[in-house]
Amino acid sequence: MRKKLSQFDNPKWLQTDVMPHFIKALKLVHTLVHILFKADKPTIRQIRLAPLFLLAALFPAMLLAWLHWSGFAQPLSYLGEIKESGKLVVATRYGPTTYFNGPDGPAGFEYDLIIDFAESLGVEAEFIIPENFENTLTLVNKEEANLVATSIPHSPDDANMFNLGPDYLEVSRLIVSFEDKKKIKELKELTKGVLKVTSDTSHEAHLDQLKKSGELKLPWKTADELDSERLLYLVNEEVIDYTIVDSNEYAYFNRYFQNMKQVYELNKPQPIAWAMKKSRDQSLLKAVNKFFKRIKSNGRLEQLVQRYYQHIDKLKEFDTDTFWKRVETRLPDFYAMFTETAEEYELDWRLLAAVGYQESHWNPKAVSPTGVKGLMMLTNATAKQVKIRDRTNPAQSITGAARYILWLMEQLPESLNEEDKVWFTLAAYNVGLGHLLDARVLTKRDKANPDRWLDVRERLPLLGQARWYKTTKYGYARGREPVTYVDNIRNFYDLLVWKSNSTGTEEADAQEQKGETPAAAVVEEKKAEDAPASEKKPEPVSEIQLPAVLVPELHF
Repeated sequence: MRKKLSQFDNPKWLQTDVMPHFIKALKLVHTLVHILFKADKPTIRQIRLAPLFLLAALFPAMLLAWLHWSGFAQPLSYLGEIKESGKLVVATRYGPTTYFNGPDGPAGFEYDLIIDFAESLGVEAEFIIPENFENTLTLVNKEEANLVATSIPHSPDDANMFNLGPDYLEVSRLIVSFEDKKKIKELKELTKGVLKVTSDTSHEAHLDQLKKSGELKLPWKTADELDSERLLYLVNEEVIDYTIVDSNEYAYFNRYFQNMKQVYELNKPQPIAWAMKKSRDQSLLKAVNKFFKRIKSNGRLEQLVQRYYQHIDKLKEFDTDTFWKRVETRLPDFYAMFTETAEEYELDWRLLAAVGYQESHWNPKAVSPTGVKGLMMLTNATAKQVKIRDRTNPAQSITGAARYILWLMEQLPESLNEEDKVWFTLAAYNVGLGHLLDARVLTKRDKANPDRWLDVRERLPLLGQARWYKTTKYGYARGREPVTYVDNIRNFYDLLVWKSNSTGTEEADAQEQKGETPAAAVVEEKKAEDAPASEKKPEPVSEIQLPAVLVPELHF
């Protein structure tokens, strides 16, 4: 158990209000001693009274020191203690909307917010993941954490029990089913099937209330070992009938599981906020309020929301279905080329592959009406620039694309952060570096940030309007295309990252829910192998596995 974050863990009495008074008392003692013993001819009376004067002078200093070391002196504020310790302790939970281990280390919407907040305080962030979700909020009351950030909406009662920061998102609870089920208008319409929820959320308490009120007739069960992702997978595979997830999690996973849909919204959107211990000392709360005010005004909050949620809605189901089929039928032919080239040029192979899919759907014979061709659709001029002879050769095409991407990155300003630089590079790959630079100029003229992808993204379409492109150096461009281009690649890249991090646990969960033992699964697999070719069923697209890659697992 973590040691309590007590205000007396690190007493810094020299930084309290005691010290100035203590010094004044010592100066008074010094003055009295000087008067008594530096006089030319001290009287007998002065000599006799000297000890009393000294005691009277020393008493305030001794009293102040005793009060301090007894704990009655004015301590540092709660925020001051956090800064003094150099550490912000945060309780959260694993999940795609909160905290997870991605291919490049820890990530997540709440994780990024907390890291930004900790940096603003000049301290490091330390995350606590309790085994039981219900214990998360209690950690701040026990002073084992400074705040709680879980991306879960708070209830009206929470405001009476905790100090709550400002609302920064709203989410609702959704009932999700397999795609063939109809949407309902009232909860009592759900009468058949089984609803299964994870026990590690507040959904269980909500269902108890609905059952007591008579609104919910459908039986429900808790799944102790399954999280939201795996429950949605089981719904997607039609292993279970219904589950409940928060709307932000549904939005995140909807692009991965195409056979599920929302059938009912259990409540109106509820606000999300950080929770802190209820206390008269509101120094930490004030710092949180100030932080959110700043990131709302400077666009940082919008950037994080866009990164984790907004761009994922732009991928149509048809596009995703086609993508998974191409992953199964085409990507294996070029997987080694992507990984070897990426390693040579220190790029992410999944980013290269996502660009290749957007360009040609991994078709090495692709040719456009404008003359670009090959797997990565290089122009003749680009091929010459990166010293590629045969654009239709897949290996050369991928190498050429890697060289061109690195060259584009080198042309961009060093003031760009790493993430934005990737999106700027992809936009330049599509529309040309000159047009991208024009869009940055337009962004600056509009008093927005030319180093911020979201700002430039908003102004790229202006390159197709005469009013704007006539004022630019490189003129007209189909500015909407690079916007869609980057959005699509981001989606394809995210899908590849998710699939490459998959460990097959979802399929195991499905077998377990169906009552299959591992041995039974092996027997069924053996039967399938021995069956005549005419009786063999094709492997489902959702169960395909990419070749193993050396990346961390996602622990949702």
